[in-house]
Amino acid sequence: MRVAMQVFHDGERFPMLLGDDNVPLFEPLVWVATKYRAASAASMEAALRGAMFLHRFCDRHQINLSMRLKRGNVFSLTEIEALLREALIPAKFANDEVSVGRMRNRSRKSQDEAYLPKRIPASRKAATVKSSTVAHRLMFATQYVLWLADRRVVSILESDYGSQRTEERITRYLAAVQRTVTAIQAQIPTPSSGDRLSLGDAGKKLFMQVVDPKSSQNPWKRPFIKVRNGALAQLLLAVGIRRGELLALRRRDFDRREGILKIVRRQDDPTYPKKRQSNVKTKERDLALTEDMCRVLEAYLVERNKIAPARKHDVLFVAQNGAPLSESSFTAIFGVLKTRFPLLGPLCGHVLRHQWNEDYSNLADREGMSEKDENETRIYNMGWSEKSHMPSHYNRRRIRKKATEFSLKHQSQVMANATIKPDE
Repeated sequence: MRVAMQVFHDGERFPMLLGDDNVPLFEPLVWVATKYRAASAASMEAALRGAMFLHRFCDRHQINLSMRLKRGNVFSLTEIEALLREALIPAKFANDEVSVGRMRNRSRKSQDEAYLPKRIPASRKAATVKSSTVAHRLMFATQYVLWLADRRVVSILESDYGSQRTEERITRYLAAVQRTVTAIQAQIPTPSSGDRLSLGDAGKKLFMQVVDPKSSQNPWKRPFIKVRNGALAQLLLAVGIRRGELLALRRRDFDRREGILKIVRRQDDPTYPKKRQSNVKTKERDLALTEDMCRVLEAYLVERNKIAPARKHDVLFVAQNGAPLSESSFTAIFGVLKTRFPLLGPLCGHVLRHQWNEDYSNLADREGMSEKDENETRIYNMGWSEKSHMPSHYNRRRIRKKATEFSLKHQSQVMANATIKPDE
């Protein structure tokens, strides 16, 4: 079972959940087509991965999901515990053999009793996915269950429409399904970015040193990779764009004469050479570039244009073989940096977006910018809507610093008026 991306002739990306016979599963296909098609292909794919997680769980433990949905009691408490436990396991371990034992329902026996694991193997205990991955798996899995339950309600109504007994039956059925869903949703973790907010001054200085293509500390060997990663890293730190925005850039988006980088939305672009297309989630906008940043991009383009396959398409950042740089390759760049330079902390591309916002706040303070002007210009540069609450999310370190300064100042005022002074 796997999720595959289909590209239609008009460029639309449509993911499908395929069975072991490579045939799309009907119910997941209808679910994403009716519930998520207006969203991005990435959102549809995330939803299907939640459905795939649920189907794989049922297959591994011999749970007949269709039969369970007919009676409404989808999972027992023991099965819910197993589902929550397996939501932590990376997909690559999903098909590993596990020690199993027959978990009987004490209230009654059923023909589709599940074989559930007594324990998680040691190989699995060491590797767990991020809390955000767990949250997405369980959230979409429960949404899928609710949708399947709604389809069951339709079949009940079609078989016996209008009677009071039918209404009572539907009420009991939906209540039973909701109990299962509520029990799962109550355990969904809240994704957290932890305490990591930005690089800080020392981290930023080290970061700029190690991504310099001419630096002896640069961890990459190939000249093109050094130049590309240096340009990519400096651009992220300079303008604070998101990963998807950077990977979606085209050569024509860089206007050297005007010194502008254009952020353009191109969802479902038929000319994009890969099935999975990186997209812009924020508003379109023009970002001004300094002369130095323009020269960095120019130097990269010189190296890029030496790769023959890269000249066949317009995507700005490419791999060594000329194909558009993938999200996994982008993530690997920061994986290398944080492994080789632990002082950079849990580095990822999004940390640089936080760093841009912190630097921008410090600049606004030095320039004496009003709060209104600072907020409006930040929103434009980040591509947020005018009513967005994101500025506070990306400015937590500054808020924490201001709160600390105010608290210390207030304490000093209190102690200055205190009648009892501490011993000196």
